[in-house]
Amino acid sequence: MSRHAHRCDTRTPEQRFSDEAKRWRLSLRDEESRHAETRAALAEANRTLVIYYLREWLQDPRDFLHLVPIEQLVDPAGRILWGRVDVLVDELLDERPHYAVMDVASRPRGSSALQWMKARS
Repeated sequence: MSRHAHRCDTRTPEQRFSDEAKRWRLSLRDEESRHAETRAALAEANRTLVIYYLREWLQDPRDFLHLVPIEQLVDPAGRILWGRVDVLVDELLDERPHYAVMDVASRPRGSSALQWMKARS
């Protein structure tokens, strides 16, 4: 048996509590950092999907995201609200028809992005 095997913890209960709280704070900061990285990656993926989705309607789909922040296009879980994208792009094309690639009247209505992407793959 090692001579340090029965070492006594000489910290007071308050010190032990403080040390435990410090470990939890550090763990929480690490977890928050990982969540921030995940949220950033999801936002970037969502921007890419929206740009891909709008490429048939807008000359430069990035214009849309300069005017409409990605945060306005997703639910609290980060899922894209495709109906909202459709409404907002319609509004944009009404205000700025020169952004359109094709005639706005011929744009298909009511399709989800997933259906749209599957139909064109």
